[in-house]
Amino acid sequence: MSLTSRRVTNVFAMNMKHGSTYTFHHVLIKVADVGAASEDYRKLGFNVLLGGTPEEVTNAFIHFQDGSFLEFFTLELPSAKTFTLLDKLGKHVRTRLEHYYRCCYGIVDFALEPKGNLQNTVKALRAAKLEPSTPVLFQSTAQSLTPVSFLPLPLPFLVSEAQSWPTLEAAKKHPNGVTGLHSLSVGTREWNSCLNQYRTLMGCEGEVHHYFGKPTCSWLLGDTYLDLCNNAPDGLFSLMLRSTFPLFGS
Repeated sequence: MSLTSRRVTNVFAMNMKHGSTYTFHHVLIKVADVGAASEDYRKLGFNVLLGGTPEEVTNAFIHFQDGSFLEFFTLELPSAKTFTLLDKLGKHVRTRLEHYYRCCYGIVDFALEPKGNLQNTVKALRAAKLEPSTPVLFQSTAQSLTPVSFLPLPLPFLVSEAQSWPTLEAAKKHPNGVTGLHSLSVGTREWNSCLNQYRTLMGCEGEVHHYFGKPTCSWLLGDTYLDLCNNAPDGLFSLMLRSTFPLFGS
């Protein structure tokens, strides 16, 4: 994870022309210990909100002024009952949880929020042969449920318009000056098929450019870049945050 104050590219102009049908909702980060990870990020100048109860902390959140957030979570060994429940929720849900167990600690998944109705988005994606799951309600906070639709990996999952989070505005203003997500990078070794999937999901071509001779396709979602990188490690491998503070000099 790294910080930036700006990025020089013409992706912004391209997306202004084509528009974007999504914004970034949140990024999932798998950790060994939620309490320890929370303390580490507090030392880095973030305000961290703990989830669950004081007796059992199950996850933690870092909310940003751009409306996105990071979620830290840990996994216990699954029981047969867990997978029975997942089977009822569909193959995409089970596949995702299996993916979380296989992944090392770090960034494992992300969610996008359609600017329109989630049900209508699901219908449109099904017509485009992307096979999103029927939206189901997941517990987002102790007070609210959020409709979620799961796409097949390596695509993200989708959430409906955010429910009312019990988040103080002051918690979004971090001492280190971070205001939100700058970019998220997804790697693939199946460039052509993965690129076609993301283009279908985004509803536009994106901009293909090259880093060190390898193609990368970028989309701008709100103020956040989504980069699909060829010949990179499969899955999410880079998260960059935006800061109001200068990184170099005064």
